Amino acid sequence: MNIDAWAKEANWTSLYQIVPIGTVSATDTFELDDSIRVLSDNPDDYIQIVTDTQTINYTLVAPSELKRYSQGNYCAKVGDSLKFNKVFTSDSPEYGGTINVPGYIYPDHLTRATDTVPVDDPNWLVQKTAADWVLTDITQKANYEPLLDAAAALMQSMKKNDSPQRSQMSL
Repeated sequence: MNIDAWAKEANWTSLYQIVPIGTVSATDTFELDDSIRVLSDNPDDYIQIVTDTQTINYTLVAPSELKRYSQGNYCAKVGDSLKFNKVFTSDSPEYGGTINVPGYIYPDHLTRATDTVPVDDPNWLVQKTAADWVLTDITQKANYEPLLDAAAALMQSMKKNDSPQRSQMSL
């Protein structure tokens, strides 16, 4: 649970991926991959369709705005799908291309003792989990606030350390 809470706290650079979601066919709507928690809202990121000969960029817009864009290359996240502003046909240059989506994925959960902790600072996970654990033990309750404070400080540090990476990525 704490790993999921960490992932929702910010769009962590460590969880950023370009995810292929399928091949362009004769439709305008494609299901997003379940691994994507949220699409990237970085202005330098585009939904891309990659063919053998070219890469075509699509700008992500709000679903309520998609109908405004009858021309150009636009798409919107509608529910669990990606909807384009045009229906592709077998004559479309994008037809048969791979749709690549920039986003932040869900982190892996720990299932084995040898799993790598996906949290940027694993000490945060230790502190947060310890705080949750002592809260249920009457003899350890006094340790709750100090552990929670330590976890909060580590979270702030992770966010601060993640920010310069985002600034550099968008240059």
